[in-house]
Amino acid sequence: MASILKPKSFFGPRTTAAETEAIVPAIGSQNASPNPKNPGALASSSEPMIAQARAILEQCQRDCEQLRETTRREAVEEGRAVIDQLAKQRAEILVEERISDIVARVDSICLALENATQQWLREWQHETVSLAIKISEKLLVRQIESDPTILLQWIEEMVRLVQSQRRMTIKLSSADAMKLSEALPALIERLSPGMEFQIIDDPNLEDCSVVLQTPDTTLDRSLRTQLERLEQELA
Repeated sequence: MASILKPKSFFGPRTTAAETEAIVPAIGSQNASPNPKNPGALASSSEPMIAQARAILEQCQRDCEQLRETTRREAVEEGRAVIDQLAKQRAEILVEERISDIVARVDSICLALENATQQWLREWQHETVSLAIKISEKLLVRQIESDPTILLQWIEEMVRLVQSQRRMTIKLSSADAMKLSEALPALIERLSPGMEFQIIDDPNLEDCSVVLQTPDTTLDRSLRTQLERLEQELA
């Protein structure tokens, strides 16, 4: 708030007591005994009063001008301070809004990157598992083709699980049925004497696959089923 300077005096500089005593008698004497017959003397005696009044008026004008200038300067300074404060507050608000916007964008980018990473990992894992399954399939087929007794061992394990049954059916691929046409009957007779069984050439089965069925149980050790189980475990 602008402060208002109190002018020193609206009536000119303060007169001393001696000056007052000197002026008052002069004015009194002039007022008490005017000489209308001598207008020149009257005019000359009023000149000091006019000069003093003029001096007082000029001093009052100077004091008022100084007061106006001081008030204007203080108002300008106060206005600038208010403007600076408002500008600072506005700048702080803009900075906070900018920071919030940047943080929101960074969060969005991080979320998108995380989703993309997860998607890539899932695809990579799927491709890796698929590759592992294909490799396992080739290795298994190659191993059984080089050693047909592996398939015979599978059948032995399956027959042992259903030894209490009196009848069973063994399904093989055409190639495997031909390879095991002699060894398989001997194996079943050794494990379960007197069990009724039949060997079926199933065109739907892949090589290196065997399915054993009884009236109560089905054991699936086909190549496709084994690879599906492996894929589930890896996933």
